[in-house]
Amino acid sequence: MLVHYIFLARHNDTWTKAIIIRQDYLFAYFENNKLGTVFKEKLNLYFSYTGSRVECSGQDFSKYIGDYSDFPVIEH
Repeated sequence: MLVHYIFLARHNDTWTKAIIIRQDYLFAYFENNKLGTVFKEKLNLYFSYTGSRVECSGQDFSKYIGDYSDFPVIEH
């Protein structure tokens, strides 16, 4: 089973598009690219939205905007 993190941010009266990223991908960014900062054993992430681009710690997360590719389509 895959675990995913979904990040949403609110700016003024508007919700941003969801950033959906697998746990193992996020951990790889943390380990290999020094993603975020750790304070009191908690990871703090700051996402920056510019137009259609999203960055965190200088890494481009735009490809994870609304990435539902790991989720099956449920038809009824």
